[in-house]
Amino acid sequence: MYVQKVIPPRPCVLAAQVCIVYFYAGVAKCNVDWRLHHEPMLTKLRDEAAIYTPSLTWLFTQPWCARLVSLGGAVFDL
Repeated sequence: MYVQKVIPPRPCVLAAQVCIVYFYAGVAKCNVDWRLHHEPMLTKLRDEAAIYTPSLTWLFTQPWCARLVSLGGAVFDL
């Protein structure tokens, strides 16, 4: 019986796949909900702050905080 060696993919192939996924995520965040309405981060920050960090709810319910997180995520992905 012949056993074939399994050759792992090269690191550049894996890095390219990760870059493609992050780029696509950034493009997906360029829609109206992320850019203008800052959803789903506005809802997510408000709900999570009320559950996990009640002392910081005042910060995470501010519109500028959701704007910063959503646009920062899009910039990071692109």
